[in-house]
Amino acid sequence: MSIEEINKEINIETLKKENLSLKDKIEALRQENNSFLYSALSKFQGEMPVVQKNKINSFTKSKYADLAEMIKTIAPILTKHGLSFIQIYNMHEGKAYLKTILAHNSGQTIESNMKLVMPERLEGKKGNILHELGAATTYLKRYSLSAMLGVVADDDTDGN
Repeated sequence: MSIEEINKEINIETLKKENLSLKDKIEALRQENNSFLYSALSKFQGEMPVVQKNKINSFTKSKYADLAEMIKTIAPILTKHGLSFIQIYNMHEGKAYLKTILAHNSGQTIESNMKLVMPERLEGKKGNILHELGAATTYLKRYSLSAMLGVVADDDTDGN
């Protein structure tokens, strides 16, 4: 059989399309499965030390780790296992949300959205509304990240 006859039997363009289609299917399965990300997250959690609680809540008197302490503790271990996170704000129907995305170097991601509850301004209350908003935002970032990674960064005060 000559090369011309083989080329007639095998449509190169069809093979290219099928190959691309197969690659797309493999990529979709890899993304859907998230096995690389979950494996890395499991290793991360196994190596995670207890985050130092470096602050005291003035209202509840409970101890907690501030966002900077938490990131200082988690960043090297996340990086070691090919993990990173992004926290961005987005708007939906006039409401602000914090989106936390956990990404693995394979391209797999998981994400969560938490509604940002704006602090209410009380009559006669001292303080700056931007400071209150900043505090609420930092709180939300810390809790969202803690929940996604399975990290405990504060005292359990549910019984109080």
